[in-house]
This record gives sequence, C-alpha cells and structure tokens, in this order.
Amino acid sequence: MQKVLKLDLKDMIPQSAFFELSSHPGKKFELKAYTLRVQLWAEKKYGKEQIEKAITGSDIATLADLVFYMLVDKTCFPTIEDLLDAVVTFKDRENITTALMESIGLSQPVLEGIVKQIEAQNKEGNEAPQEKTGAISTT
Repeated sequence: MQKVLKLDLKDMIPQSAFFELSSHPGKKFELKAYTLRVQLWAEKKYGKEQIEKAITGSDIATLADLVFYMLVDKTCFPTIEDLLDAVVTFKDRENITTALMESIGLSQPVLEGIVKQIEAQNKEGNEAPQEKTGAISTT
C-alpha cells in the first residue's frame, strides 16, 4: 500500500533562495523563484518525471542544469561547467538541492510538516497488529 503525504499547495510559495559553495567562501548565490516560466522551460527540456527526480536529488545532472538556469547572477559561473566545477563537497550538493527546494516553495516549515507526516505514518506502520505465528519468544 502506497502512503500518501498531504501537501497544501497554498503553503508553497515560490521565492528567491540562497546557497553557498565551499569553493567560494563567504559568497552567497541567489536562485530566482520557481516561476511558471521556469517550470515550463524545465518540463519542456526534461519532462515532469525527470524534474521530480532532480528536485529529490536523485538526478544531479538535471538538478545542476536547473540551478544554473535559475541563477540570478552568472558572473562567477558563465557556463554550466563552471558551476559544476564549483560544486565540490557533499555539503555543496546539499546546499544547491535545498536552495532549489526553497525556490519551489518547499520552505523549512513545509518540509517539517512533511517529515511529521512521514514519522506519523511510520509509527502507524510499526503499531500494526502482528500476525500470530505460533512461535514462542524466549527473550
């Protein structure tokens, strides 16, 4: 049985988001909000399924291209290759993924709500009645 998470779209407010990279200490980079224009560009180039994979971090190439497209100032990264070379650590990858999610409108409060739903569903799953097998436990 597939578990369903409830996400109220009115809670998702696309907005600018910022991230830092270890290769550029002290500098913040800005992503523009995930507007309809960005969504249409991304879906036309990659398709909805591929974009979902990028947002969840399971398609890093698409994620990087989307982040590059949404960069407000490309002075430090005139090409996608420049951005890719600047993402060095796993923390850098986490930072760009988090910034992308925030730009879509998955803010920290929204993400915390999702985590609570997952935890509640996991708890419910663990409290399910156990099937009787006839075995006797000696512990």
